[in-house]
Amino acid sequence: MKLAIAALLCSACLAVFFPSAGRATGACRDLVMQGRFARAVEECTAGIASGKLSKEELAAEHTWRGFAYVGTGDVQKAMGDFDRAIGLDPKSDTAYLGRGQVHEMKKDYKAARADLSKAIEINPGNSAALAHRGMISYVEKRYEEALGDLGKSIELDPKNARALCFRGEHVCGYERAAEGGG
Repeated sequence: MKLAIAALLCSACLAVFFPSAGRATGACRDLVMQGRFARAVEECTAGIASGKLSKEELAAEHTWRGFAYVGTGDVQKAMGDFDRAIGLDPKSDTAYLGRGQVHEMKKDYKAARADLSKAIEINPGNSAALAHRGMISYVEKRYEEALGDLGKSIELDPKNARALCFRGEHVCGYERAAEGGG
């Protein structure tokens, strides 16, 4: 259940990354955003198998099927799709974001940080990648980096609930520690 909720929250943040996606990719993306992950896997798979997609559309379809697989709890298949998407389009910040999220779920923070940093290098305006990298920095007790990434994520997307919530938790924890309470 946690994975499905995380996938739904993350996919909602991603809608801005494919605003002009092809018809098939748009349908797949929409199903992921609606939380209809099993149906999204079917739709994406049909698009991939159609042979009608450009290289970029095929990469996008693999990326969205990756997010759908995360929603179904199949992170191994998700990782495979994110890897294929990156192979097809090495400039896909969204595919690096997805793969970074899977590494984060597996608590492989070094690999997650590398993928999220690559997503940010490709697209410095990727607020979701900044938020996730900020959360990893927090877990790794790199507090200044965490606040920097979370603050930048919120600057880019003031309604990023995940970044706002996590930054608030971080600040509260920091204040409690400063007061000697934890």
